[in-house]
Amino acid sequence: MECSCVLVDIDEFVNLLNDRYIKSARKDHECSECNNGIKKGESYHSHSYVFHKEFTEHKFCEDCWSLKEEFLCEGYNYGMIRGDIRNHIMDSSGEISSECILNLNDGARDFVLSEIQDVFDDLNLDDDD
Repeated sequence: MECSCVLVDIDEFVNLLNDRYIKSARKDHECSECNNGIKKGESYHSHSYVFHKEFTEHKFCEDCWSLKEEFLCEGYNYGMIRGDIRNHIMDSSGEISSECILNLNDGARDFVLSEIQDVFDDLNLDDDD
């Protein structure tokens, strides 16, 4: 099983203006996807865009960026990366290619493995009924 795009979609109301990689944050930020902190000095990714005629900046921690790059290669909806991947893992009964998992950074890998474990736990509970 090869890695593949799990969602072929993109926010249709978004006009992306800038896609930047920030090597070192000048101040603390919050990831727009998982709401975890991006501490001063940590690297992150930033998208600046116009959404419904309003300028917006969306910041991605390295873990969410890793998930996006590995699983959502043909588009995504802002704020939905982890939920879309969670749904994909459930839909596939937890069968995710080890290649996909190995390509992730540590934090993203931990998230995916935890979601897979949750799916298998749910499947085992269903078998007990």
